[in-house]
Amino acid sequence: SEWLLGDAFSHPDLASTYDRSEIILMTKVGRIAALEFNYDPEWIRFSMNRSIERFKTSYLDVAFCHDIEYVADGDAVVAAGVLFDMVKNGKIDNVGVSGYTLDKIVRVANLVRVNYSTPP
Repeated sequence: SEWLLGDAFSHPDLASTYDRSEIILMTKVGRIAALEFNYDPEWIRFSMNRSIERFKTSYLDVAFCHDIEYVADGDAVVAAGVLFDMVKNGKIDNVGVSGYTLDKIVRVANLVRVNYSTPP
């Protein structure tokens, strides 16, 4: 879907009608397949850069650490840190986490805040 959206948003008819700032592009990292997850920092960087390339843009508006309930809290926190590094480099505007349960999301968000002095 990233390729399709990238092609659509870069098509001259759409690109001449809408400015990039009017489009919100979001993607997620962490879950690779139904039962496969990879929160390794190198994979996160690779995956995000690949998404940026597929969307044919220079940055993404939002990136989520997805389905954090399936990984250790520390893995989700490290992944969020990688995304925050990409914010500093201008590749991502906003970082988030998603998953179940609310307790897990709050716990990880608090750990992110402590480790990176910023909320996801």
